[in-house]
Amino acid sequence: MHALTANKVSEKTLEDRVRKVLELVRLASRAGIPEHAPERELNRPEDRALLRRAAAESIVLLKNDDGILPLNPGKKTLVLGPNADISASCGGGSASLLAYYTITPRQGIAGKCEVDFTQGVYGHKELPLFGEHLKTESGERGYTFRVFKEPPSCKLRQPVDELHLTNSCAFLMDYTHPEISGDTYYATLEGFFEPPESGVYEFGLTVAGTGLLYIDGELVVDNKSNQRHGTSFFGIGTLEERGTCYLEAGRRHRLYVEYSTAPTSNLKHHGVVSFGPGGVRLGGCRKLDVDLAIQEAVELAAQAEQVVICVGLSSDWESEGFDRPHMDLPPRTDDLVRAVLEVQPNAVIVVQSGTPVTMPWAHQAKALLQAWYGGGEAGNGIADVLFGDVNPVCTPKEPPVPSVVKECFQKKKAYATN
Repeated sequence: MHALTANKVSEKTLEDRVRKVLELVRLASRAGIPEHAPERELNRPEDRALLRRAAAESIVLLKNDDGILPLNPGKKTLVLGPNADISASCGGGSASLLAYYTITPRQGIAGKCEVDFTQGVYGHKELPLFGEHLKTESGERGYTFRVFKEPPSCKLRQPVDELHLTNSCAFLMDYTHPEISGDTYYATLEGFFEPPESGVYEFGLTVAGTGLLYIDGELVVDNKSNQRHGTSFFGIGTLEERGTCYLEAGRRHRLYVEYSTAPTSNLKHHGVVSFGPGGVRLGGCRKLDVDLAIQEAVELAAQAEQVVICVGLSSDWESEGFDRPHMDLPPRTDDLVRAVLEVQPNAVIVVQSGTPVTMPWAHQAKALLQAWYGGGEAGNGIADVLFGDVNPVCTPKEPPVPSVVKECFQKKKAYATN
């Protein structure tokens, strides 16, 4: 109305725009898709085969000196690196999509030959999501998410909703319940973890709101008392606060998060788009002594018949909510690659990223692949190329450079020198 009365827009323009919206509604209605229909799953064999083919055929072969590829499926293969045992299937933010399932490079290669694995270094920015490592009270994979109208101080409160979830990043902007009004409410996350090996584990809690993580009744992470601004949840959340805890293999440990929504946050945001009640993210993994882990990787690589090093980025590092501060791979990745190449020059390096990364060891590598984010079948697609079931896209050793590009580069070089 203000735009109309100020003659910034005419009634005819508004009517034209409204008419276009109504025409789109009419067109879409012809699809015959009912409103509020239940979600259907399309996880058919032909879908999985197509996704695997797409993952494999997108891979680019950057180097294959001395004909190292394809690998021999009859030989045991050592798989290592920060991206070997994770699913870097997509980017972050609106580039992300929950798959029906995901195949890691380690799993894909294990489908072709006998595999040994060592971590080397981690590549995460935030601790890996921990939900899939948990089990509910009844033994299902995942955790129980309970919603309350009253804060934890109310001892007699009862949940108004109870959900079984596996993804431990709960962004609540589209959560609704008839008994919840407004953005202020409370939730708990409860799950049980049986470590495969004893050791010190690190856990992280990121919130748009406030949160406390307890393990076996002891407070391990406090993201409530002293909160720090972060880029999480599109800029309305905190940095990840971390804590450590020694856990015993085979013992059932209880993880319990007390979460309160965004209005309870101690942070003040100015000019940030509101995404409603906020969210909570729980991550964790076994703590790694990086120097010892690299040394172990080097020792195993020196004795291995075939070695595949999986490196790169993930949705932690590439997302719409923030910019990358540099083009380097995650910390200590380059140290790992250099050290392994010194003892095993025939190691194959697989890089997963959606954008360019620096590779200061590229001149040492004989076999190098760019594998992008291949979706749920990424691991199988990588394996299909490594073992020669699918021919990758190849790049010439010296691609032709248009003269205009050379001229621009020379001018830039001269300008930088001056």
